[in-house]
Amino acid sequence: MRSIPKRGTFFFVIYIFVIVCLSFVLFYKLSHNHYLNNKINSFNGYNCISDSNIIVRLGDGNTIILLFDPECFHCENQIVNILINIDLVQNYNLIFISCQEINDIKEFSNKHKLYLNNKISIIKTDCGILSNNFHSDKFPTLFIFRNGKLIKRIENQIDIKNIKNYL
Repeated sequence: MRSIPKRGTFFFVIYIFVIVCLSFVLFYKLSHNHYLNNKINSFNGYNCISDSNIIVRLGDGNTIILLFDPECFHCENQIVNILINIDLVQNYNLIFISCQEINDIKEFSNKHKLYLNNKISIIKTDCGILSNNFHSDKFPTLFIFRNGKLIKRIENQIDIKNIKNYL
């Protein structure tokens, strides 16, 4: 004959189950916050911000995002072209994003003195996040946002003077 568990045992099991679930949720939140906090770095006076902050910067107004690889010849030419024609993009926040090693990004940034321009932010992210968020695996890729809305996406190197119509 089957016995029915006592009411106290039933509530005890439910209580333990709830405690375990809440512990799991708390652990997940703490580890996720730790993960995001570890992604926020700073070097040479400019910030390397987390992926979640990209949306915040886009809402601030006009933004140009450049996906780049520090070892890519075309990417380097694209950034040099932007720096030479900085007056054309003076009303834009410039966000350069790479998924390469942080030391390579720092070396590249120091070489081109990107820290001298307070409109430039450098972001180091994971290659999977880069691919998922921007649906691009080509470097350089340029995104022009006006008032937070994507105006133009350009894959491969382009002379900044040729995009005046989108600025």
